[in-house]
Amino acid sequence: SDNEFYHAQGLPVHTEYRNYIGRWQYLMRSYLGGAQFKLGRYLTRYVYENEGEFANRLARTPLDNHCKSIVHIYNSFLYRNDPKRDLGSLENKQEMEQFFQDCDMEGRTLESFMRDVNIMSSVYGHCVVLVDRPETQVGTKAEELDLQIRPYLTLYTAENVLDWRWTRLPSGHYELEYVKFLEQDQKTFETADTYHVRTWTKEQIILESYSPESKDPIQFIESKPNPIGKIPAVWVYANRSPIRGIGVSDINDVADQQQAIFNELSEIE
Repeated sequence: SDNEFYHAQGLPVHTEYRNYIGRWQYLMRSYLGGAQFKLGRYLTRYVYENEGEFANRLARTPLDNHCKSIVHIYNSFLYRNDPKRDLGSLENKQEMEQFFQDCDMEGRTLESFMRDVNIMSSVYGHCVVLVDRPETQVGTKAEELDLQIRPYLTLYTAENVLDWRWTRLPSGHYELEYVKFLEQDQKTFETADTYHVRTWTKEQIILESYSPESKDPIQFIESKPNPIGKIPAVWVYANRSPIRGIGVSDINDVADQQQAIFNELSEIE
C-alpha cells in the first residue's frame, strides 16, 4: 500500500503520518477528480463483478466534484482583493521586488504562491512552508542581486512531511527542533524512482537519497551546518486539531459525500 511504501524499507516516519497518509491521498484525489479520482477506485465493487466489468463501470461513472468547488470558493473569497503590506525600511528594495515577483525560484509571485498554500492546507488540513537560501558566496551585494541569491519559499504538502518533533521551551513556547521532508528526484531512464530526504535540525541539514527498491534504500549524500540555529519552517493550518502537526481538512466530510454521490450515480445508470 501507499503507507507501506514510505516506511517498509526503513525510512522513518511519524506515527501520525502512518495514521493519516491514506486519508491525505484520498482527500487529494477527491480534490483533483478526473483520472486521479478514478485511479483510487472509490466505487463499491459488486460481489460477482469481474475486473473488466468493474473497470468499465468505473470509466462510465461521472464525478460531481464538490471538493474542488468548495476549496476554490473559499480561496476566491480570501484573495478577492490583493493583500496590503507595510514593508517599512524594506520598501522599494530590489531584493524584495525580486522576491515578490518570484518567491519560490519557479516563477510564482508571492500572491500566487500563497493562494496555492491556502488550497493545499484546505485540502490536507495543513501544509508546511520552508524558507531557504542558496549557499553560493559572492563578493558584493550587487553581484548577489544580479544572481538572485536571496531567500525563497518551498511548499511541502502533508504527504511530503515525513517526521517532525517540537520541544517546549521554559517560556511555554513550542519550538520545532526536527523535521524530515521527502523530495522526489525522478530521472528519465531509471527503473526505480529515487527520492531525496532532507532532514532539518537546529544544528545541521542532512541530505540522503531513498530508493525503495534498492537493497540498501537509504544513502547519505551530505551534511552541512544550519547557520541560523533554528528551523525556518511554518505549519499552515486550515483548522487545528488536538494533535500538534496535524490539521483538519475543509473537505473531510464533503469528500465522503462526494464518494457516496459517485456510487449513487453508478447505481442510477
